[in-house]
Amino acid sequence: MIHEYLDSHDNLTFEEIRDLALNIAATDSIRSGGNPWFFVEDRFTAAVAENRTDERVAAMNLLDGWDGHFVNGGSDMWVSGVDRADAWMLTNAWIHEVARLTFEDELGQAIYEAQDITVLFNVFLHGLKGLNSGIGPLPHDCPGSNFLFGNPLFLGKSGL
Repeated sequence: MIHEYLDSHDNLTFEEIRDLALNIAATDSIRSGGNPWFFVEDRFTAAVAENRTDERVAAMNLLDGWDGHFVNGGSDMWVSGVDRADAWMLTNAWIHEVARLTFEDELGQAIYEAQDITVLFNVFLHGLKGLNSGIGPLPHDCPGSNFLFGNPLFLGKSGL
């Protein structure tokens, strides 16, 4: 969202910087500002499209038109809104559950629960990118590499 805003605005005024700060403040990522849905939307949407049910389609419809902010009610409520958007609640729960399903059985429950969710999410994002993640390929005999880079339910086919 920030990149989109900055790409469309040059020579920012005080008011535009203020609005940008409010825009950022009304987002809530895994543990801080930002919109994690941006990074997984295409893959999660594709997973639903491949395994459609009425309930899943309804959940995806909830996300249509969502502005990516945690505050319910759109930009008019960013300052004073007290309710979280249903779409934010869905994406937050979905991302946490995918992280749990991806890592808990690999790490074990105790180690998984001790991990920083931000780190797990970032590892997950690298897994989505596969060989183009910027962290280099994992050896095939690395514990979890086949699961992480080859799980068709969440990651798609990576070519490994």
